[in-house]
Amino acid sequence: MVALVLGAVLVVALAVGGTLLFVGGDDSGDDKAEAKKSQQPADDPQPSGSADEPTPTPTRTRYELAFPKTLEGGKYRLRDDLSDSVDTGKTGEEAHLGSYSNAADTSRLLYGSATGEDYGNPEFSKNQMMNGMESGAAMDVAVKRRDITPAGAEDPLTCEVLVKKQQGRRLTIPVCAWSDPGTAAYVANDSLDTYSVDPEDVDLEAWAERVDAIRDEVRTPAA
Repeated sequence: MVALVLGAVLVVALAVGGTLLFVGGDDSGDDKAEAKKSQQPADDPQPSGSADEPTPTPTRTRYELAFPKTLEGGKYRLRDDLSDSVDTGKTGEEAHLGSYSNAADTSRLLYGSATGEDYGNPEFSKNQMMNGMESGAAMDVAVKRRDITPAGAEDPLTCEVLVKKQQGRRLTIPVCAWSDPGTAAYVANDSLDTYSVDPEDVDLEAWAERVDAIRDEVRTPAA
């Protein structure tokens, strides 16, 4: 499934001291970061690593997802189009992955979107995407995924904090994802000021508000 593949190639370009690192790379020599569980339980998220079979859900609005040149009202511009790194492997499936940077290149957003079969259950696609992220080499779930509905939003986001130790650095990566019939997407925060932050100190609600605004930018009702 394209969503699982897109999550697994969280080939997140991380700018550290001018050097591009890739979250998808192997870092077996690094010690695993200690995983911590969020104190706030999810409304009803799919457990990490679950491979439950999809079941049909009530019909919801169908949307199309754009792969824009800018995000957050032009504050972030597409720096690297990594879509070729995602092998959809199936006719009719489509995926995009992009690294967006601010003007100073001190902060990046990683936006990935997938269009394809969800077997009648959009939640399945989203959970498969997040399972793929969590399966990356030397990647740990530091704050367990949970559903967050930002003020004014009609649909929830599923958010978590991932941690990876790479080349002697501790990378803390907040991420939120969503899914609709036939589509799924995520946005990860890749900023210098989050790299050494204790995962428990990450404000996931604030991050969810930003991702909700981005969702409004890239998502439009299908014709």
